[in-house]
Amino acid sequence: MAKDTSVIPHGQYCYTVITGHFLGLGMLTKPCPYWRTIPGQPSDCNGFCDYLETGDYSGDTMLLWDQSTTPA
Repeated sequence: MAKDTSVIPHGQYCYTVITGHFLGLGMLTKPCPYWRTIPGQPSDCNGFCDYLETGDYSGDTMLLWDQSTTPA
């Protein structure tokens, strides 16, 4: 089954900004449907991309936990 690239946000982050401020609490964002976290991994190393089929804990990426796509 082909993966739909049209749902991946543009830019270096794994989310789309919906609004800059949400009730004074910060940004409201819509995460990429391929982004998730892996339970049981440290919070600064638990990001995973189902599109790329890799995660922070593998050493292939570095900032998926923070929803950033910057490679290691």
